[in-house]
This record gives sequence, C-alpha cells and structure tokens, in this order.
Amino acid sequence: MALIAEELVEEWLNQQKYFTIRNLKSGQNEIDLLGVKLNGKSKNQLVHVEVMVSHSPMSWICRINLMGAGGRSQEEIKSEVDAWVEKKYTSETKQLMRHKLIPHTNTDDWGMMFVHGVLIDRNHEELEYMKELGINIISIKKIMLELQENDGNIFTGGDGREISNLISIYENLE
Repeated sequence: MALIAEELVEEWLNQQKYFTIRNLKSGQNEIDLLGVKLNGKSKNQLVHVEVMVSHSPMSWICRINLMGAGGRSQEEIKSEVDAWVEKKYTSETKQLMRHKLIPHTNTDDWGMMFVHGVLIDRNHEELEYMKELGINIISIKKIMLELQENDGNIFTGGDGREISNLISIYENLE
C-alpha cells in the first residue's frame, strides 16, 4: 500500500510541476519523496515528503517509545512527535542526504509535508502538534480527489503515468 501511495503523491507533485525523486536511500535511512519546483528567478520551492498510508490504522503515528494503548499525556505526545520529526525530517543524516542531492540549500529552505491515510482519533493530536512544528499535513484522499479533478493538462513523470492514465479512464466512465 505504501508504494502505491508514494506513486500517487509523486504524480500529484508532478502535476503541480515539481520534479521528484522517490525513495532516496543512504544506508538504512530513507526519504520517501523530495520535490523541487523551479521558479525562474524567484526562489525555488523544495519539499521533503513522508508518506504513511494504511487502510486499517492500528495505533498512533508516532510510537517512539512503543507505549501500550493507554492514554498519553500531552508532554508524551509532543516528545514522541519531536522524536519522529527528528527521525523523518530534521536529523543530520536527512539534512546531509538532501544537501548532497541539492547543494547550496539550507535546512530552512526545505518545506516538510506529511501525507497520511485513515486515522484513528488519537492521531489527530499528533497531527495538530506536527502542524505547530511547520509540517504541511495532507490526506491521501485529498490528493486522490485532486488527481481526479484533472483539467486535461496532465504533467506526468515516470511511474506516475500509469496512475494518471487509470484516473483518466475512471473519470471517463459513465
């Protein structure tokens, strides 16, 4: 499910005129997607996207301490989200991976985006705190709906072409 979701997100970014790189790896570290939108003489847009989509979520997004199903305090939630954000976006390793790919950028140049699937009630607290940390939160459902609202000017890239074709066929049914 995760690979299909990443392909959908990549196609969505491509349609927004981003060049993308998916599954960038360095040792055991991985970045789901990086997007670069060239804006001529104005500042380019850079985005680091992490995708976590499941059709049947069983727990919280952030399970750093592998706590049981009991209630967590706000402090525990914030601590776990901080650790998750560090692991996924802001660690020195992730910064080096982005910098090696696109030199002459600073950490602050990169926007952070988190794409999620179905949530359970407890996930909403985590997402609210992620927003406070500057992460753009978007659901895979919103991305899929936007892909279906195609105006005929399809910008496709790589593996996303098949998904784009599938969505176009779906739109033209009935």
